Amino acid sequence: MIKPVKILLVTLVAIGLFSCEKQPTTPTTPIEILTSKPWRFAKWSDDRNPSTNPVSYCIPPFLYSADCDDRFLFKSNGELQMFYGEKNCSWFGKELMDYEYNEEYQQLIIDGVTCPVLEISEQQIKFLIPVPSPPHQCGYLIVLLQ
Repeated sequence: MIKPVKILLVTLVAIGLFSCEKQPTTPTTPIEILTSKPWRFAKWSDDRNPSTNPVSYCIPPFLYSADCDDRFLFKSNGELQMFYGEKNCSWFGKELMDYEYNEEYQQLIIDGVTCPVLEISEQQIKFLIPVPSPPHQCGYLIVLLQ
């Protein structure tokens, strides 16, 4: 009689273990979000959080094109892999670069270029990239990735 009870108990435990689905973990830290998926350029009209845009006398223009098909893949080992599409819109010109995220100062450092970060969320990444003042009077362009 004990044997059938043990078999039933083991069967129920096995069914319980195999029927449980693992819930996917949601990225929570900025580095987890950066490395969670490939990112692509987005248009300013697709900005899901305009409140993170700079408020000043000089609002930098967005760097985008409706035809951009480049992809940014931030790897957990500190490498940024660029996948250039048919319409190469990126200014980097390299396929593989180093990057670092400085959480204390909210800066993304890409290939030695320090870019102030405006937002890192599961929906989008927004940062400023420095450009020479002329022709852009602000000295920065906004990069929006989704």
